[in-house]
Amino acid sequence: MTDQEIKILWEEFHVPKNIQKHMEKVSEIAVRLGKKLIDRGVPVDLKLLRQAGLVHDLTKIIACFDNLNSFEDSVKVCDLEAWNKLKERYDGMTDPEITALVLNQRSENKLADIVRKHHFTSVVEPGNEPKTWEEKVLYYADKLVMHDKEVTLKQRLRDLDKRYSADGNVPDNIKEAKKRAAQIEEEIEGKLNQTV
Repeated sequence: MTDQEIKILWEEFHVPKNIQKHMEKVSEIAVRLGKKLIDRGVPVDLKLLRQAGLVHDLTKIIACFDNLNSFEDSVKVCDLEAWNKLKERYDGMTDPEITALVLNQRSENKLADIVRKHHFTSVVEPGNEPKTWEEKVLYYADKLVMHDKEVTLKQRLRDLDKRYSADGNVPDNIKEAKKRAAQIEEEIEGKLNQTV
């Protein structure tokens, strides 16, 4: 998938600027980590990893739909109409599932497989956990970006606690996903022989 095709997808799905910036930052970090892994002899497809970073939250707006006031840009009527159609069309699906479906429809199957497994709790969903290096690196890079800023995994996990447990009780699947995210970090750091 070319950069131009990615930009066309962003336009087609009315991806807000803040989500575009997030995807750009995730892509940047994923490629940086991928290059370091390659330097240590780990086979990683950097082109695929870069593209996955740039489209992983293509349909994230569906998950954010009830919180549009947090967007830095004013929301246009045409965006709202497009997002409403998306929400209706893909009702009951998660944004990674929707993005993967969109990519599969465009014959971007490898890209779809990577993107499908980046959701925070995918690591605890049997059959959906990241297995390839590209899947693990995208998953991890996404956890190192809060909005469009690079943060540590610990900082991001604290933020996720606030989001997923307003009452102070963290659901079991989130607790388990946090452990698995830390294991992925350890696995990557182990291959790199350094902390990230």
